[in-house]
Amino acid sequence: ESQESQMGEAGHIDEGVIIRSKKSSTPVKRKASNKEEEDSQEADSVTEALDPEKEEKEFEEWQTKVGFNISSIAESLTPAERYALHFKEDVDPYYSFRYLADWRKLQEEEATEKNWDVEEFEETKAEEEWRAIEDGDLLVTKPIPKDLPRQRLLYLREKARLKASKKRRILTGENWCVRMDALTKHPFWYNTDTGEAIWDKPLVLIELEAEELARSKLWNALPIKSLVHIMKYLIPYPDRQQCSLVCRQWRAAAGDFSFVKHVWPVECGALTMEKAKLEQNHYVSIEDALSASLPGDTIELGDGHYWVKGPGLLVDFPVRFIGDENEPSHVVIELSGSIHWSGAGGWIEGVTIRRPKLSNDSNTDQEIITVEDKGRLDVHHCVLRNAGSICSLKGKGIKGRWNHVALKGLHGQGSGLSLQNGASLFISNSTIQGNGKYGVILKDCSSIHITNCILISNGLGPLCAFDSGSFIDKASKNNVCDDINALPLHGFKLNIVDNEEMNFVISAEPKFEVMDTCPPSEIILGC
Repeated sequence: ESQESQMGEAGHIDEGVIIRSKKSSTPVKRKASNKEEEDSQEADSVTEALDPEKEEKEFEEWQTKVGFNISSIAESLTPAERYALHFKEDVDPYYSFRYLADWRKLQEEEATEKNWDVEEFEETKAEEEWRAIEDGDLLVTKPIPKDLPRQRLLYLREKARLKASKKRRILTGENWCVRMDALTKHPFWYNTDTGEAIWDKPLVLIELEAEELARSKLWNALPIKSLVHIMKYLIPYPDRQQCSLVCRQWRAAAGDFSFVKHVWPVECGALTMEKAKLEQNHYVSIEDALSASLPGDTIELGDGHYWVKGPGLLVDFPVRFIGDENEPSHVVIELSGSIHWSGAGGWIEGVTIRRPKLSNDSNTDQEIITVEDKGRLDVHHCVLRNAGSICSLKGKGIKGRWNHVALKGLHGQGSGLSLQNGASLFISNSTIQGNGKYGVILKDCSSIHITNCILISNGLGPLCAFDSGSFIDKASKNNVCDDINALPLHGFKLNIVDNEEMNFVISAEPKFEVMDTCPPSEIILGC
């Protein structure tokens, strides 16, 4: 009381503090502020909320109201209660040390209370012993303690002998035997060590037979594997090609599939592949494969699309491009620019070359393929499409054999095929159509042998020669055109619109006449 009186006299007693009067022991409460009243009410509410009896009563009322259905109980929860339940069940167990300790204790109790299956253990032990007997790791012995070291050496020696015997059977193929299938009555190969069964002859036996044959016939029967290893150090053309002329064995090794270069199409993710992680002889673009190729190499194009950016491709050495020989539409090269071919030899088969649909019109002024500088190119089972001129062969000595080729001009302003400066071409079983000018143009003493071809829907005519030195080979035959105004051409017949055929009388020598409809400098063959 003395301290309270002193504190009261000093003026340090706050409002709301309970004090006692000097004259009376009855407590006196000062008036509290609004803030303190709110805090007091909140504390009272918390105290009431923590009352166990009250919580139990509220829970019973809520359970009576909601019932025991899980879905109704979940719907009656507030969002905060749902989050708390989710945290307690799904999140807290992964971070709570107490939960992990309880879980481990529970696992230990279950392990101690588990009834072990003795029969299962016995079966497992029997399987392991049988496996050990098969592998030679388990032997029946009755050793004397002093003989244990010697017995151990005997065991290790016997184990090494069994392993060596098994390895010898693998290398010599003695573990393979021929058996008869019970259903099909066909023979198959069975491995007595591993239980493997195959229809084809095992590779180890094939290699051993090849080695035995090589020892008897020497170089003419050298194994393919050894030949391939040797020929990979040779240039494909002409060294490897000359080796292929020795015999059939050497020819098979020279054309081994491991020498082929493969290009991934766009559909296989070629644009996103890392070049450093590609396998040997695999590339993401035709340009990369061509830059890594040697004269005589083969570049294989799988089904899909390939993009070649401008100015195109420059091929100055012999190389082969192989696509789908049965359906060229499966392999499509979207070409921006031109293919300039000056190699002394070349082969394109089973591809479709066209302009990208999103390219500008400037690409149509360029030819798809240009053969020049004494180059030679053979084309088989291909489709070439362009709104302008499609192909041209320029230069004396340029030759080629084209078979089953479709030159489609898309009714543009160019010609399908142009031979200039003494070039010559053999073309058969092909179609030249839809060109704005001529199907075939011959200039500067050029020549063409054309057989079993169809030249239709070409704006100015199927064929035109601009000088008297150019000609169609006399052996040309069985060609069809749809130009009723054309004069006789070697080996051509007219296919009229009403399907009536008219066979022209073919003269012994081709006739050239200067036409009034053409400039004086142009001389055309047949009109």
